[in-house]
Amino acid sequence: MRLMRTIILISAMAMLLFAGCTKAPAEKAQPAAVTPVEPTMNDKCPVCGMMPAKYPEWRAQVVLKNGERYHFDSPKDMFKFVLGLSNKNEPKQWINKNDIAAIFVTDYATKQYTDATKAYYVKGSDVQGPMGDDVVPFAKSEDAHAFASQHGGEVITYEDITPELIKSLGMMMGGMQGMDMGSEGEMKM
Repeated sequence: MRLMRTIILISAMAMLLFAGCTKAPAEKAQPAAVTPVEPTMNDKCPVCGMMPAKYPEWRAQVVLKNGERYHFDSPKDMFKFVLGLSNKNEPKQWINKNDIAAIFVTDYATKQYTDATKAYYVKGSDVQGPMGDDVVPFAKSEDAHAFASQHGGEVITYEDITPELIKSLGMMMGGMQGMDMGSEGEMKM
């Protein structure tokens, strides 16, 4: 009996010893942080066809998990893309939302990209974007509130942006003469 206990004890210790010697499964590698990139003069907004590089204070972008990037000339067009609206505010599925890795907008105060999902937006201000009425993005709440105090409007968050809100934003046609609307509502340059 005593021999049996000794064998069991030695076996248990050997198992523990060998268990400690085996390699632990490799931890899943965390995906690299997605960072925004500047649009080039070759990049066109998929919603309206304008060149985002011409509007650095309004640029936005969507990055997919496969690395594909879409550049926009305004937050409004980026939200149309993400929310599934055409340039004419009709339903259009551009992408599968589950494929989105990151969304960026330009902070109106600093002119730097910021995470669109964490940004604060001013809707209803007297400031017009390249496509007319727009939501004006800020990385900091205090900057958004200061802007709203000066230019009117209401401070909202990413969660407050709905298709109905984006549809309610008017389109400025002044300065856009000579552009032709394609069959899908995209601008032709």
